[in-house]
Amino acid sequence: PPFVEHYDGNLLLDFIFGSRIEIIEVEKELKTMELKEVESYIEAAAEEERKEGRTPYIAPIGGSLTEGSMEKPWGAIGYVNAFVEILEQASQLDIRFDSIVHATGSGATQAGLVVGARILAPGTRVIGICVSDDEETMAGYVKTIADQTFDLLDQECETAEEDIIVKDDYLREGYGVLNKEVTGSISMLAEQEGILLDPVYTGKAMTGLLDLLGKGFFRKGENIIFLHSGGTPALFPYREGIVEDILRRTNNPADGASAH
Repeated sequence: PPFVEHYDGNLLLDFIFGSRIEIIEVEKELKTMELKEVESYIEAAAEEERKEGRTPYIAPIGGSLTEGSMEKPWGAIGYVNAFVEILEQASQLDIRFDSIVHATGSGATQAGLVVGARILAPGTRVIGICVSDDEETMAGYVKTIADQTFDLLDQECETAEEDIIVKDDYLREGYGVLNKEVTGSISMLAEQEGILLDPVYTGKAMTGLLDLLGKGFFRKGENIIFLHSGGTPALFPYREGIVEDILRRTNNPADGASAH
């Protein structure tokens, strides 16, 4: 197939499961988070499917923005349910938590957690570490999706400004761009906890959590949950950068990235 050299990570899994994959080059300035920016490309692909007798479902990035074929913020609803599960497990284990830290890429995960916290555990902070866009843009997505989720759940709430905490200091060069701090977080957690992070989402989220801890962002005695939202297959397409950085730090233990 064309672009076979790119068939790695999640793309390889899609191929194994029999998905038809079409890679389209778009202008760099387009905001692919917004359907209106890429609608012509999406509609062309959807029309091909209709000609084949299929009924395409156009899902927005993150599975929550009510656009395309999605009339309800289903992705965010899933994370309201996730918050319920977290509360149930914490109760069973007799654990109290004050904050949840996670990677925020489309706003859906954070919106669902914010709604769950507002309804079920007011006072719990939901802190999103930006991995795809700047703080202002991400906060806007989170608020839009959260407000729609409140409406769907028949809750007479509106997302307050203080409910949305996003940090874009760790986005660095942008979405999917590996840096030594992220590699340091990945190797540290693997060595100390046997848990694998990924370089695009959870690696940057853990980098943010570690830095915020060092800066005294959290109160003394505060209990923090780190939400691991998956992404392990993404380790493999980034293997060269990860290996090179770990080897460099191993040969130079004074490097700050190894000091977590």
